[in-house]
Amino acid sequence: MSRSALTHLLHDMRTRFDASSRNQRRELLKKAASQPIPDLASLRSHHDTLLFIAAHPDDADMRRRADRELNRIAKAVADLAPHQRKSLRNSGIAGSITTHAFTLDFIRWLIKSEPRAR
Repeated sequence: MSRSALTHLLHDMRTRFDASSRNQRRELLKKAASQPIPDLASLRSHHDTLLFIAAHPDDADMRRRADRELNRIAKAVADLAPHQRKSLRNSGIAGSITTHAFTLDFIRWLIKSEPRAR
């Protein structure tokens, strides 16, 4: 099964919670863990699917598998060239850069509520 097909199937299976789907999802996660992530689009898609699975795991084992894959993605992002990492900006993927602008009111609140923030 190609990486793309695996990613799409896992994405489609993420919201099915019957026993058969759980077993299939477990096998798909196992296969995904043994394959390289070929491109940034696949990385983004796989990451989003894994976040859903981690948030709604069938059991502790499924949560561990999703967490291991998310950690593997973070390591893959760390190994990317700077221009590739830049294309993941504000994606929320671990290891990517996220930039935010805060309002003056928020900064004042932060300083007032968190003295260590000074």
